[in-house]
Amino acid sequence: MDTWPYRLRWPPSTIIFDESPERVFQRAAQKLEDAGARIPRSCLFIHVPLESCDVQQPLCSKGLNGTRPSIWALQVLPVRTLVSFEEMLHVVSSLAMKGSLFIVQWMDQLFMRNRFKVETVSYSKVVMSLGEKPTLGDHKSILFVAEFA
Repeated sequence: MDTWPYRLRWPPSTIIFDESPERVFQRAAQKLEDAGARIPRSCLFIHVPLESCDVQQPLCSKGLNGTRPSIWALQVLPVRTLVSFEEMLHVVSSLAMKGSLFIVQWMDQLFMRNRFKVETVSYSKVVMSLGEKPTLGDHKSILFVAEFA
Protein backbone atom coordinates (compact mmCIF):
# COMPACT_ATOMS: atom_id res chain seq x y z
CA MET A 1 0.00 0.00 0.00
CA ASP A 2 1.30 3.45 -0.92
CA THR A 3 1.49 5.90 1.98
CA TRP A 4 2.72 8.95 0.05
CA PRO A 5 -0.26 11.19 1.01
CA TYR A 6 0.64 10.52 4.65
CA ARG A 7 4.33 11.33 4.19
CA LEU A 8 3.91 14.73 2.53
CA ARG A 9 4.16 17.97 4.50
CA TRP A 10 0.73 19.42 4.02
CA PRO A 11 0.20 23.09 4.92
CA PRO A 12 -1.49 23.66 8.31
CA SER A 13 -5.30 23.60 8.18
CA THR A 14 -5.32 21.36 5.11
CA ILE A 15 -8.44 19.22 4.92
CA ILE A 16 -7.71 15.83 3.40
CA PHE A 17 -10.71 13.99 2.01
CA ASP A 18 -10.33 10.25 1.51
CA GLU A 19 -13.03 9.10 -0.84
CA SER A 20 -13.15 5.33 -1.05
CA PRO A 21 -15.54 2.43 -0.50
CA GLU A 22 -16.04 1.77 3.23
CA ARG A 23 -14.60 -1.76 3.14
CA VAL A 24 -11.49 -0.56 1.27
CA PHE A 25 -11.06 2.32 3.72
CA GLN A 26 -11.30 0.06 6.79
CA ARG A 27 -8.67 -2.32 5.44
CA ALA A 28 -6.37 0.52 4.31
CA ALA A 29 -6.76 2.41 7.60
CA GLN A 30 -5.63 -0.66 9.53
CA LYS A 31 -2.61 -1.17 7.26
CA LEU A 32 -1.67 2.50 7.56
CA GLU A 33 -1.97 2.37 11.34
CA ASP A 34 0.17 -0.78 11.43
CA ALA A 35 2.79 0.97 9.27
CA GLY A 36 2.79 4.03 11.55
CA ALA A 37 1.54 6.39 8.82
CA ARG A 38 -0.13 9.50 10.26
CA ILE A 39 -1.69 12.67 8.92
CA PRO A 40 -0.10 15.74 10.59
CA ARG A 41 -2.04 17.01 13.63
CA SER A 42 -2.42 20.42 11.98
CA CYS A 43 -4.51 18.82 9.21
CA LEU A 44 -8.02 17.42 9.22
CA PHE A 45 -8.64 13.99 7.68
CA ILE A 46 -12.19 13.18 6.56
CA HIS A 47 -13.26 9.86 5.07
CA VAL A 48 -16.12 10.08 2.58
CA PRO A 49 -17.67 6.67 1.82
CA LEU A 50 -17.87 6.08 -1.92
CA GLU A 51 -20.84 3.77 -2.14
CA SER A 52 -22.85 5.62 -4.79
CA CYS A 53 -22.07 7.06 -8.19
CA ASP A 54 -22.66 10.62 -6.96
CA VAL A 55 -19.17 11.81 -6.05
CA GLN A 56 -20.06 15.47 -5.55
CA GLN A 57 -22.83 15.27 -2.93
CA PRO A 58 -20.92 13.32 -0.23
CA LEU A 59 -17.88 15.58 -0.56
CA CYS A 60 -19.98 18.73 -0.24
CA SER A 61 -21.92 17.32 2.72
CA LYS A 62 -18.58 16.70 4.50
CA GLY A 63 -17.43 20.28 3.99
CA LEU A 64 -15.82 20.66 0.56
CA ASN A 65 -17.07 23.92 -0.89
CA GLY A 66 -14.51 24.99 -3.52
CA THR A 67 -13.63 28.34 -1.94
CA ARG A 68 -9.96 27.38 -1.48
CA PRO A 69 -7.50 25.72 -3.85
CA SER A 70 -7.50 21.96 -3.47
CA ILE A 71 -5.27 19.05 -4.38
CA TRP A 72 -6.97 16.05 -5.90
CA ALA A 73 -4.52 13.18 -5.39
CA LEU A 74 -5.94 9.94 -6.70
CA GLN A 75 -3.95 6.78 -6.12
CA VAL A 76 -6.28 4.46 -7.98
CA LEU A 77 -8.61 5.99 -10.47
CA PRO A 78 -11.87 4.02 -10.48
CA VAL A 79 -12.64 4.45 -14.19
CA ARG A 80 -13.00 1.88 -16.87
CA THR A 81 -13.60 4.08 -19.93
CA LEU A 82 -12.58 7.44 -21.33
CA VAL A 83 -16.15 8.64 -20.74
CA SER A 84 -15.97 7.87 -17.00
CA PHE A 85 -12.57 9.63 -16.84
CA GLU A 86 -14.15 12.70 -18.46
CA GLU A 87 -16.99 12.51 -15.93
CA MET A 88 -14.43 12.48 -13.09
CA LEU A 89 -12.72 15.55 -14.58
CA HIS A 90 -16.10 17.29 -14.82
CA VAL A 91 -16.82 16.64 -11.11
CA VAL A 92 -13.37 17.84 -10.07
CA SER A 93 -13.62 20.97 -12.23
CA SER A 94 -17.00 21.82 -10.71
CA LEU A 95 -15.63 21.50 -7.15
CA ALA A 96 -12.16 22.98 -7.63
CA MET A 97 -11.16 26.61 -7.89
CA LYS A 98 -8.32 28.21 -9.84
CA GLY A 99 -4.96 27.00 -8.54
CA SER A 100 -6.20 23.51 -7.63
CA LEU A 101 -4.10 20.50 -8.66
CA PHE A 102 -5.19 17.12 -10.05
CA ILE A 103 -2.58 14.39 -9.47
CA VAL A 104 -3.32 10.89 -10.74
CA GLN A 105 -1.41 7.62 -10.82
CA TRP A 106 -3.69 6.48 -13.60
CA MET A 107 -1.64 6.01 -16.72
CA ASP A 108 0.89 3.69 -15.11
CA GLN A 109 -1.78 1.53 -13.47
CA LEU A 110 -3.84 1.31 -16.66
CA PHE A 111 -0.87 0.05 -18.62
CA MET A 112 0.60 -2.09 -15.83
CA ARG A 113 -2.65 -4.07 -15.62
CA ASN A 114 -2.01 -5.01 -19.23
CA ARG A 115 1.69 -5.84 -18.69
CA PHE A 116 3.14 -2.62 -20.11
CA LYS A 117 5.91 -0.66 -18.41
CA VAL A 118 5.25 3.08 -18.77
CA GLU A 119 7.61 6.02 -18.72
CA THR A 120 6.97 9.68 -19.48
CA VAL A 121 9.46 11.23 -21.85
CA SER A 122 10.56 14.75 -22.66
CA TYR A 123 9.38 16.13 -26.00
CA SER A 124 12.84 17.63 -26.53
CA LYS A 125 14.57 14.27 -25.99
CA VAL A 126 12.33 12.56 -28.53
CA VAL A 127 12.97 15.27 -31.12
CA MET A 128 16.73 15.21 -30.49
CA SER A 129 16.80 11.40 -30.75
CA LEU A 130 15.39 11.84 -34.26
CA GLY A 131 18.28 14.17 -35.12
CA GLU A 132 16.17 17.33 -35.07
CA LYS A 133 16.38 20.51 -33.00
CA PRO A 134 13.50 21.03 -30.57
CA THR A 135 11.32 24.08 -31.15
CA LEU A 136 10.96 26.67 -28.44
CA GLY A 137 7.71 27.11 -26.60
CA ASP A 138 5.29 25.14 -24.53
CA HIS A 139 4.44 21.63 -25.60
CA LYS A 140 0.95 20.88 -24.34
CA SER A 141 1.09 17.13 -24.97
CA ILE A 142 2.53 14.65 -22.50
CA LEU A 143 4.49 11.96 -24.26
CA PHE A 144 4.95 8.52 -22.79
CA VAL A 145 6.41 5.22 -23.84
CA ALA A 146 4.67 1.97 -23.01
CA GLU A 147 6.83 -1.12 -23.34
CA PHE A 148 5.23 -4.56 -23.23
CA ALA A 149 6.83 -6.41 -20.32
